[in-house]
Amino acid sequence: MTKTEIKQNIHSLVETMDNENILIQVKEMLESISKESISFSNLNTEEQKSIQKGIEQLNNGEKIDYEDVKKNYPEWLKK
Repeated sequence: MTKTEIKQNIHSLVETMDNENILIQVKEMLESISKESISFSNLNTEEQKSIQKGIEQLNNGEKIDYEDVKKNYPEWLKK
């Protein structure tokens, strides 16, 4: 099974799940695993703080869609 197939399978299982408690547990487990897998050891303090701020903004729903970035900030994509 490919990585894409595994993701699709997990997504399908989540979509059909009605038990809110299980959904919360799965969410918390995935968040925990995700946080553990992030390594900031090779970044300086300023870079680490910047990334942490971005994660907090995303968690608070503060984000810009990629299509909007492409439209409004084309110079960023040339780098």
